Amino acid sequence: MGDGEFADHVGLLYADGIPDLAAFALTILGELEHRRHVVALDLYSDDIGLISYEFALMERLGFFIYGGQGYWMAVPKTITLAAVKRAALEVLSTAEDDGDGIELIWPERLLQTLSKMEAEALQSRLIALRRFHASHHHNGPRH
Repeated sequence: MGDGEFADHVGLLYADGIPDLAAFALTILGELEHRRHVVALDLYSDDIGLISYEFALMERLGFFIYGGQGYWMAVPKTITLAAVKRAALEVLSTAEDDGDGIELIWPERLLQTLSKMEAEALQSRLIALRRFHASHHHNGPRH
């Protein structure tokens, strides 16, 4: 598929706004810095779902790796144009007609997700564990 044909094919992906992976990554890093390196992310906190597109694209590119209870950030060894195109097509593969002739993308279908309550409970547990370990390590073992 040529670049022009590809751009036409992925138009739905940026119909509500252009996914900005760099800005999304900076936002996530900022959240991680302020929350003891644990974030419960609401994929639809922006009302249009752009965050869900950005997260799914970055997950498909290897920036987020699922590990049991949640995702870990990673740095892929390489990112090629072919990988970016493949990621976009995979996210677009979740699109379906909502019944009114409008196609909607459902990137969460590609992801392992939790309910908001489960995610916040897990976040609290992980932060508490990190605080405990930091306190234990800083003060040394107590006898």
